[in-house]
Amino acid sequence: MTSGPVTVYQQSTYQPDTTWRWMGSAAMDGQGNLAIGFSASSSSIHPQLRYAGRLATDPLNTLSQGEAHLYDGAGSQTGSGNRWGDYSSLTIDPVDDTTFWYTNEYYSSTTSYNWRTRIGSFKLATGTPTPTPTATATPTTTPTATPTVSPTPSPTPTPTATPTSTPTPTPTATPTPTPTQLIMNGALEGSISPWVLSGSGAFYTNNGNYPHGGTGYMYFGVNNNVTGQVYQTV
Repeated sequence: MTSGPVTVYQQSTYQPDTTWRWMGSAAMDGQGNLAIGFSASSSSIHPQLRYAGRLATDPLNTLSQGEAHLYDGAGSQTGSGNRWGDYSSLTIDPVDDTTFWYTNEYYSSTTSYNWRTRIGSFKLATGTPTPTPTATATPTTTPTATPTVSPTPSPTPTPTATPTSTPTPTPTATPTPTPTQLIMNGALEGSISPWVLSGSGAFYTNNGNYPHGGTGYMYFGVNNNVTGQVYQTV
């Protein structure tokens, strides 16, 4: 169909001989082939179901494929008040788009009112129709992501302990004590009890006396009847 005016593509009257043909139906298949179905009779022919057709490549306004019989009736209708083939029809099969289905009326014997219906099929195309291609979307190539290389952390080396040399202490010379003269007053009776006072505290004497003096001194005390005392530096 176009948006312009509608024009007739082809038309003609089909009458190849003196036989009567009527009640025609037309249809076209998927390849553009055209067919018609109709009733045919004469004074010597009982009504028959026939068809004719043309291929899409045949000349226009012709049924170049000729005529064929679908079914031949064995009787005629004698009653003048009855109609003929009100529901005759030619239809294309929607499954293959090439098969024509045709139905029409016929009589199996001559009578005034007792018709029958016949259904049949035929094809004009020798092959299957070429399907209309369906556009397929071209897939878009998805770029492959470049992997990101993550650096592998290097283990931090544990520092090796460097031994620290401990200096050898220089021995301190012990001073030689200078003899000290003890002065005694009175008779030499009693006992002498020494003790040592050091920088970190005092040591008691062996007789329980408390220490005297300051840090770093040795104290000699004379008990009982002896008087006098001397401090000795240590």
